[in-house]
Amino acid sequence: MDGFAAVDFGFAGEMLQRGTAALYLVAFVSTLNQVRPLLGERGLLPAPELLAWAASSTARKRALRPTLFTRIRYTDGRFAALCWTGIVISYRYRFAARAEHRAGGAVWGRDRQRVIVRPVSLPA
Repeated sequence: MDGFAAVDFGFAGEMLQRGTAALYLVAFVSTLNQVRPLLGERGLLPAPELLAWAASSTARKRALRPTLFTRIRYTDGRFAALCWTGIVISYRYRFAARAEHRAGGAVWGRDRQRVIVRPVSLPA
């Protein structure tokens, strides 16, 4: 049963989390640079006009789901703030382990614990 030992699952989980955070980091940076000229207030297809068009019928609303800007009014500043928040969070997740190691504790206010599963021998 040694082949079923879960020795590297912690490492794989960390790599998956860091890889996903790196992907989100690239996505938020590219969104910050590209969407405002295309869908900004003075872009090729202005987002306020698009959101007003979508609000005119329920079938059109489904085409733009999910978006935060159906609840709050779109401005380029709010969009930039949303992108910068995503950049900061994904950067912290990407490099949290290094900072955690340097600080000697958890960056996010949680302690990481290892769970060791040992086989239990049942009486016959």
